[in-house]
Amino acid sequence: MFLIGGLFLPGSLARKNKDAFVRDRTLRLFLPFITIGTLLMLIAYYPSYYLATGDTNLIRHIADFFTHQGWPAGPTWFIWMLFVFNIVFLIGYPWLKRCPVLSSGTFGKLAKKPSLMFFLLLCISWLLYVPIAHSVGAGTWRGIGPFDFQYSRPLLYLGYFLIGVALGLGDFEKTVFAQNSDIVTRWWLWSIACLVSFVALTLVSPYLSSLVRDGNLREFPAWMIYFTLYLCSCTSSILAFLTVFRRFATNGNKMMSFLSKHAFLIYLTHYAFVNWIQFLLLEVELNVFVKFLFVAVCSVCISAGASHLLKKNPFIEKYW
Repeated sequence: MFLIGGLFLPGSLARKNKDAFVRDRTLRLFLPFITIGTLLMLIAYYPSYYLATGDTNLIRHIADFFTHQGWPAGPTWFIWMLFVFNIVFLIGYPWLKRCPVLSSGTFGKLAKKPSLMFFLLLCISWLLYVPIAHSVGAGTWRGIGPFDFQYSRPLLYLGYFLIGVALGLGDFEKTVFAQNSDIVTRWWLWSIACLVSFVALTLVSPYLSSLVRDGNLREFPAWMIYFTLYLCSCTSSILAFLTVFRRFATNGNKMMSFLSKHAFLIYLTHYAFVNWIQFLLLEVELNVFVKFLFVAVCSVCISAGASHLLKKNPFIEKYW
């Protein structure tokens, strides 16, 4: 998401002055995060509050949300961090334009070197993530109000954001992500690698835990193996999703065009629907996979419908 977030920024800033850019990003990112995001998280977390306390009082839920729970941002945390990266990009833009590694189209030259592209992304990910994750813990969160983040990931996210910027400074639609580039035409290979690495990660994780528990493997090498497999899965997933959508999500596909137009609002609204549908199905006896599929399909359809209705507002249509 952060790579895509940086991909179109150079073109955006080239069309706007700095004041217009900041105003646009504030309206597109920070405003929906702090307003709609907060409102939707209040709605989304109500079933959890009820299940934890048995209390249906709305006022007490709101008070608990902002005090005891610390104003949780839920999945919308991504938006405030992307906004901050946009401002960082604005400040560093004059330097980025002159940076030889970026402006010379270094990443663009990888269009015919898919294996090198994969290993470059993997190495960058490893360097930006593993040392911090091992030091502070992969799941350690910190937040001030709704501004939540994981200690281990800001550098990783910033790195991918800047890779997106680097690609955006070149003609990425005719190089790395051209439909006939070696990277995109190997969409099937990235898809297989994505599935294989995820299955390997799922199977190896408990095995590593048992080796450490039985004293047959030290904790440090076990973590290094796990982190490397995890990042292989992440890197192959990134390339799989990017290339599959680049290959098949064409302008003539009405469903893809609809999803593209409404993607931000679907992302913003889906969590509330997911939580409430799960809550309503809590006492319903269904196969786990069937319940998962039902929740997934219903939440996507309802959030897409809600997004379509919200788009009828001129302001939302323009910015969100």
